[in-house]
Amino acid sequence: MIRKRIFQIVLLIFFSINLKAQNPKLLITVERNTDNSVTLNYTKELPGTYTVDLEFVQLENSDAQLHQKIVVSGYNGMLLRLNPINRQTPISLSYKYTSVIGKINPKVDTLVTYCLPFKLNKKITINEAINLDEKYFNNEKVKTWKVYVVNLKTPDTVCCMRKGIVVDIKRDENSNILNEKKYTSKTNQILIEHQDGTYSKYIGFDKDKIFVKLGEAVYPQNQLGVLGLYNVAAYRLDFSVYFLVDYDLGQLNKQNMLNKKLPFQYLTPNFITQNGIEKLKDQIEYSVVSNKEIIIQELTKREKKKIQ
Repeated sequence: MIRKRIFQIVLLIFFSINLKAQNPKLLITVERNTDNSVTLNYTKELPGTYTVDLEFVQLENSDAQLHQKIVVSGYNGMLLRLNPINRQTPISLSYKYTSVIGKINPKVDTLVTYCLPFKLNKKITINEAINLDEKYFNNEKVKTWKVYVVNLKTPDTVCCMRKGIVVDIKRDENSNILNEKKYTSKTNQILIEHQDGTYSKYIGFDKDKIFVKLGEAVYPQNQLGVLGLYNVAAYRLDFSVYFLVDYDLGQLNKQNMLNKKLPFQYLTPNFITQNGIEKLKDQIEYSVVSNKEIIIQELTKREKKKIQ
């Protein structure tokens, strides 16, 4: 019974961040230049890296590739410039696009060591969560699936596992009390992007006790927020590390709960524990520890000077 309750995981809202086509959070506009070239510019509301899947439905007087995947990171800028084959004639075009957070197939730094996501010296038991899409909806098995769960009897502060930028925060005012529900789409989450293109996701916050803001830089052991009530009389944190893999992004908006295929690959990171650096194991108790080497492992020279 205890084991069964441990696996009552939220219904894969883990992965609901910006997977819709024509995402209104990233918009493309066309600028026609005096030399008959065309500039496609983008603006986006949220910080972080996005991949834009751009497809020209019709394109005349330009030899640009008809289908391109372009990575952008700033809030605005040039997405693509089209030059005319015949400089005396305007370019004719129409297009469609999809945007998704992340850079496809980034060069992942597997040597980075993560901190456990709680305050120093706290003892926690790690449980591995199952994939409900696979169990209840018969969706394709995710071979790399790795989501960790920590169950607590009292609320506690969640801390950052690795240096990064806060790129998404989801608050839902009705998510703190679930009344014995097995899963829900109403969860408070924080998504952090790391410099190698990986992401850490933390789920389970009290909506009124999230301490960080969008675009904020965070570092190992920085406090992110406090857990909210889960399942009447319990508190839990779900966390994972993953990255975007090459995928037909245009199909994302056509998916439903019965045919979902996630464009992510999970990692099983190295964590620092009381035993040293190791992979986390299911149903094992760990103590939260850290050291200077872990804290500064990804800091710039300027950042290191600030903490010395």
